[in-house]
Amino acid sequence: MPVAKATGQGALEATRILALPFGRYKLQGTLHALGLLYRPSGEGRLVSYNRSYETAWGGATALTLLTELQYYRASHNARFAPLRRAWLEGLLVLHDGFGGFRILPDSVDENDLSNGEIWLALAYYTRLFPADRATADIVAQVDNYLMRNYAGRPNTIYYSWAMKAAVERYATNPDAKFVEFIAQQTRTFLDSFRTQSASTENSCADVEGMAAARRVLNSVMRPDRDLVRRLSQRIDSEMIKNLALQIVPAQTRIELGNGAYLASPTLADHAGAFLAGTRQPYVRIDYTEHCLSALAELGQRRSH
Repeated sequence: MPVAKATGQGALEATRILALPFGRYKLQGTLHALGLLYRPSGEGRLVSYNRSYETAWGGATALTLLTELQYYRASHNARFAPLRRAWLEGLLVLHDGFGGFRILPDSVDENDLSNGEIWLALAYYTRLFPADRATADIVAQVDNYLMRNYAGRPNTIYYSWAMKAAVERYATNPDAKFVEFIAQQTRTFLDSFRTQSASTENSCADVEGMAAARRVLNSVMRPDRDLVRRLSQRIDSEMIKNLALQIVPAQTRIELGNGAYLASPTLADHAGAFLAGTRQPYVRIDYTEHCLSALAELGQRRSH
């Protein structure tokens, strides 16, 4: 979907009105009526699964941009460069000028998951294209806001994306503040309350973040050995559980615990995929993707 900043939107954002903690519903309605949240034309693009602005999620566009960036890094093929720029511009329309990113062009609200996904995509972009100083300046503002806003606050949804983003930013700009943020967030994550069901659920997404964090924490001159040890123990325990969730060739039965099981002759058709959990006998493409990414991150660590 085409998108751009509306006339006067920059001046509006400069007042920081979008950060008001009260009257959010009325604020959104008023700005929508005045056409001050976005312009449905221009060079920017947001991905929408049904060709409407109601589903033009910033997080979806961030993952789309990240896919192109990884493709370009691996192939050096610039065939999608115009789309890359359009997706980047679309994401920057959602930036409120000072804080994070609005979840949709017609929204005034942020979202933890969307913030993490967009931060990662922009971090990856600035690492590949450091000459784009305008975007780099925006990303530096985003760094400070997100690290300050989430400091010491447990957030399992945000953790993994934030760790991968902070690792990318540290690779571009080896500032100690990124290491401090990674360490602080990791301690908070390890100390946070775990639900009883967590021991049975697929946690590959968490492992992605933990493995990326460990790579940086191990690389500093004086690593926190106790934190790295705790992190390694958690990664190992989570991956023992996660690897047991992978469907193996010719498998036709899933043990559900307490003597219960699910048997299906079509189960073997999904060999290689990862289940959502021991008591959630279904597969989903993102669970398998997170497990592949976690294994790739852990393999990268072993290769070093």
